[in-house]
Amino acid sequence: MDSALKDKKTNSQKQLLWSKMKHQKFLLWITVPLIIYIFVFSYLPLGAWVWSFFDYRPGIPLTMDQFVGIQNYIDLFKDEGFWLALRNTLAISVLDLSFGTISAVAFAVFLNEMKNSSYKRFTQTVSYLPHFISWVVVSGIFINLLKSNGLVNNLLMNIGLIQTPIEFW
Repeated sequence: MDSALKDKKTNSQKQLLWSKMKHQKFLLWITVPLIIYIFVFSYLPLGAWVWSFFDYRPGIPLTMDQFVGIQNYIDLFKDEGFWLALRNTLAISVLDLSFGTISAVAFAVFLNEMKNSSYKRFTQTVSYLPHFISWVVVSGIFINLLKSNGLVNNLLMNIGLIQTPIEFW
């Protein structure tokens, strides 16, 4: 009797699930492109890991390359340059996380404490500018500002601080 009750409960749960899926079929269909994207760019490239076990040469089919097993990994871990690169990468990551976080929080606190709202808005705009505009455009703006006939040199010469333009570049 207990088994019949469990089967009935399981069937009703399945029917409830299928009815929910019928009502939300649009939501299920819009996830298909995401699933395809994840498969193509996250899981499909994992098949290329097999190349690390062969003496791979570009232009030659993998079936004609010599199988070397884990010898490539042994060579990698014996290389001093690998350990130096790994140490540098980890050090830069730790420093970036610690100082980047501390400086971002400090900058936010300083901005919050500013009394002059127009200067505060200007500072926020300038500091967030690289996040919204391409680095190529930002560098082009700075190049134009700092070239010999740019805004900075013209301003300094008009004020009388310099006689000839400064070559920043």
